[in-house]
This record gives sequence, structure tokens and C-alpha cells, in this order.
Amino acid sequence: MKLIDCNETLRKVEQIPFIANENKAFHEGCRYMQKKVLRIFHESKSVDAEPVRHGHWIDGFDTDGILIDYDCSVCNMANDETSNYCPNCGAKML
Repeated sequence: MKLIDCNETLRKVEQIPFIANENKAFHEGCRYMQKKVLRIFHESKSVDAEPVRHGHWIDGFDTDGILIDYDCSVCNMANDETSNYCPNCGAKML
């Protein structure tokens, strides 16, 4: 899924220039498609999105210096293994 600025996209679709020519049916067809696209955007559901948080894994050692877990730098949640995202807060790991 790709999140876009719907209002900006709507403005761009509304500003598509149509050159008038002798082919009235073609021109009307273009306008019809433009209206269909605008309607699709207006009727589309919105999603709740949050900014991407970036973090990294911090090695967690016990008092003897033995690696016991990996801690998320964003939420400090301990994890048994590393992954591309923190399973607790969703931070993207660099």
C-alpha cells in the first residue's frame, strides 16, 4: 500500500487540461473519465497512518557480559531475536 496526499492528487486531476478539437465525443469521454477518477478518490476509504519511526537493536547483556536479548531503541522492549521491525512498537530497524 502506498499512502498519498489525496487532496493534492485531486487538485492535479481537476487541473488536467483538455484541448478542444472537432472530436466532441472524445473530449466528452475525457471529461467523463476525469469525473469518474474524482468520484473514486472522493469515495475511497481513508486509513489511519502514523509517521514511520526508525530505531535500532541494542544488545542486552546480563551482569556476566552474556548477550541475553535485543532491546528496541524506541520503546526499550526486550526481544529474543532481531527483525526488520520491532514487534512491540512497529519501529523500522536500521
